[in-house]
Amino acid sequence: MSRRSKPSRFWPLVAVVVLLFLVNLPMGHFWWTNHRLDADGEVATATVRHAKALGTRHYVDFQLPAEVDPDRTTYSAEVTEAAYDRATRTDTIEVTYLPGKPATNRAVGYRPPGRVGLLLTLLADLAILGMLFLMFWARRHDVLEIVATKDVERCKPDDTIEDLPDGQVLVRGDVQEIEDDHLLMLSGGRKVRVVLAGFDNPVGHQQPAQAQGRRVPRR
Repeated sequence: MSRRSKPSRFWPLVAVVVLLFLVNLPMGHFWWTNHRLDADGEVATATVRHAKALGTRHYVDFQLPAEVDPDRTTYSAEVTEAAYDRATRTDTIEVTYLPGKPATNRAVGYRPPGRVGLLLTLLADLAILGMLFLMFWARRHDVLEIVATKDVERCKPDDTIEDLPDGQVLVRGDVQEIEDDHLLMLSGGRKVRVVLAGFDNPVGHQQPAQAQGRRVPRR
């Protein structure tokens, strides 16, 4: 049974864009939230429900006023030592919030994610881009070689690599290079070297062609 393959030229880019989006989503959400709070936020005095210090890190649990948050949800935030001292002394803490969206808030003295989070995000971005580079490098250097079993023919523009019975391969793509004894085609982003083995090639450079031949095993 024949197998037709039409490699997409764009799926690696789509995959990379999705991965970059997912990796950068937490940091992007953090920056966007802070931008919205800076632009549209209002300040309220929240009630401190609980506060604790773990070594050099300080945490405060608080509730916004009922007119701001009717559900009286308890929120938590890591704050600076100075903000922690004021909160434990007064049992209150100033909080910037978005009207109608009290869950989007930022306590005074809030400690944002450190450089570790940013560094990990950058390293992940570099790893993804490196993966994309390797994929394109592999595709550029991965050459399918076939020995022609019939003349090369002109055809309509197409990108097809189809396995046929008895180890035969049918290739449709654009002619990239022409030599006396072989030609190089590009099909779906993959290079195909067609050894003419005495058969004719009437197709010119950068024109769509169809070639059929026997697959040469990789060395």
